[in-house]
Amino acid sequence: MKKEIEMQLTTILNIFNEHAHAEYVGVYIESLESGTLSIPEMIFALKKLIEYCEQNAGWGSEQKEIIELIEKIRFEVQREDAKLKEEAPVNRFWTAFREWMFAELPSADLLCTQYIEYDNWNGGTYYLNLDFDSLCRMYFGVPYSNQYEDKDHCAFVDIKSLIELFYRELIQAQKRYRFTVEVNRMLSRFSMPYELKSGKLIKKGYKTSQKNVPIINFQMLESKIQWSEERILGSNWLDKHTALNYITDALQYLLSLINGLSNQELTGKSIKQKSALIATDNENSKMYSVLIREVNEIQQIVNEFFDIRHNEYLSASTKKEREPLKDSMFIEYLYNRIYGLLFFLKGKYLIFKTGNRQQAVAQNGSTPDNESFLDANLPF
Repeated sequence: MKKEIEMQLTTILNIFNEHAHAEYVGVYIESLESGTLSIPEMIFALKKLIEYCEQNAGWGSEQKEIIELIEKIRFEVQREDAKLKEEAPVNRFWTAFREWMFAELPSADLLCTQYIEYDNWNGGTYYLNLDFDSLCRMYFGVPYSNQYEDKDHCAFVDIKSLIELFYRELIQAQKRYRFTVEVNRMLSRFSMPYELKSGKLIKKGYKTSQKNVPIINFQMLESKIQWSEERILGSNWLDKHTALNYITDALQYLLSLINGLSNQELTGKSIKQKSALIATDNENSKMYSVLIREVNEIQQIVNEFFDIRHNEYLSASTKKEREPLKDSMFIEYLYNRIYGLLFFLKGKYLIFKTGNRQQAVAQNGSTPDNESFLDANLPF
C-alpha cells in the first residue's frame, strides 16, 4: 500500500508541476516532494491542491484522484495503528522471554546439558550455549537471519518457532511440563491470547467453562481441530485457507454424527433441526431459531458461496459460481464462526448422547464402557 501511495502521489505532483500555476500551489508541491511532512501536514497540502482543482476548470479527474489518495493515506494510518497495537503485547512478551531465556533458563535445570555453559568465575555462572545459525540450518533449513538479536522486537512467527524448538529439541524430556508452565505464565502475564500445549504454541480458542474431556473420533475430528488451530495462526494465506477447510471438515463430521441420532423426538427431522433440538427441547424458543438459522447459513456459505472444501467451479445445488476466498481476515472470521458452532454442538452432542453420565465423565476422565464413540485412550 505504501508504494502504491508513493507512486500515485508522484504522478499527481508531476501533473501539477507541468500544468498548474506555480504561484498558487508551488509551495505545497515542494513540501510534498520533500518527503518530510507528517501525515496531517501531508493531508493539509493535498487539500490545498483540491482547492486549486475546484477553482480551475479541467481539473476534475485530478481532484477525484487526490480525494482517493487522501482516503488511502488515512486507511494506511489506521492499518499501521492497528498493527502497532497488535504488536505491542508481542514485543513486551518477547522482551521478557528473551531476558528469561538468557538470564534464568541456563540455571533453571530445564535445558539439555550440551546447551549450557558454566563459568567458575564470580561464584559460578551458567550461560546459554546456543549457535542460532546451526540451529536454524538444522531444524528450520535456513540460515540464521539475526531475528533473535533485537531485544525489543521479534516477529511472532519467529517467536513461535523458537519456543516450539526449545520444547522439542533443547529442553530435557522430563522437564517439558515445567517449561510449558513457565512459558504459559509469561503469555498470560502479557495478555497474549496463546498457550503452549503439547509443544505447540496455539491460539486460545473457544472460551467455555465446560469440561472438554471426551474425544469423538481423534482422526476424523479432534486431530483436524488441533491441526487447524496451528495453521490459522500462520502468516501465509494458504495456511489460513487450509485451516478453514479442516475446521469445516470437523464440523461436517460432527453434523453427520448428529444427523445419525435417532429417537422419537428426532425422527424425521432435518440435520439443522436435530442440531437445534439436542441443544434445546423447545422448538418455539429463540435459541432454537438461532441455531436453525446458524447451521443453515454456515452450510450455505460452505457449500454454495466460497471455495471451501469443494473444488467445483459451480455450486452443485444452485449452479452459481463459487467465489474464491482471498481476504485473510475474512477467512479468520469464517474460521472462528465455524469454530464456535462446532464446539457448542460438540458439547451438546456429548451431553445428549451420555445423558446424566456426562458429569461423571468430566470429573474422572473415564469413559462409559458401552459408549464406543468415546476413546479415553487417545490424548486430548
